[in-house]
Amino acid sequence: MPKVKIITDSCADLTAEQLERYDIDYAKMTTVYHGNESPARLTWSEEEVHELYGIKRTLGGFGTVRNQNLR
Repeated sequence: MPKVKIITDSCADLTAEQLERYDIDYAKMTTVYHGNESPARLTWSEEEVHELYGIKRTLGGFGTVRNQNLR
């Protein structure tokens, strides 16, 4: 059977342990807020997630989202 590589994006609900265990790569997205780039990571802390989505709720979204290279 041929090998399969799983690739997802940074919206996946996977832990760092799952990424490593199953050798999963993901396309990182970057948000830009007031000129500051913030890469979306699947290994964010709970506080970082709450801060980001608090900003999103306040602004009603983000100005720019860019696709980054696979990790």
